[in-house]
Amino acid sequence: MAPIAGRQKDRPMAYQVSWIVQHRVLYVRESGRVTLDDIRESTKLIADYMDDAYANSAALVIGIIDLRESKFALSLRTLANGVQNIASVVDPRHWKAKPGFVVLVTTGESAKYITSLVIGLSKQPMTTVATIEEALMVVRYMYPELQTFLDEYIDQFAAGTPH
Repeated sequence: MAPIAGRQKDRPMAYQVSWIVQHRVLYVRESGRVTLDDIRESTKLIADYMDDAYANSAALVIGIIDLRESKFALSLRTLANGVQNIASVVDPRHWKAKPGFVVLVTTGESAKYITSLVIGLSKQPMTTVATIEEALMVVRYMYPELQTFLDEYIDQFAAGTPH
């Protein structure tokens, strides 16, 4: 699948979903204000990518979710309502996901909390790191055979041109 990016019409939020390593390492980046609608849309897109991966590979998929440039535009009331109605926020395919692993890249406490709720409901293990370099170190640890691919991505990222 080609990288997909989206932008909401009335506010400066953008998201990007792409494979770092085809069917093995998925990169999701959100920036700007993040709302429940954004979470709903991005989980649908992630589920599409995961369906594609599972149809083409039996390998464990690692998702790197980069929220360093995002701000959650959710009040406590909105968050509470969203948690109560989580089935309407998260694509139902996440509940049937094959085992995987999530690396969350953020230092924001609200981002950690909200993401851990969503990821926890899908029963996927998750760890949180502060930088993309740390996230890639986690992936290297889990998939040592992907070292060459990851080195190429690190070089692209350092040059400001990650796919």
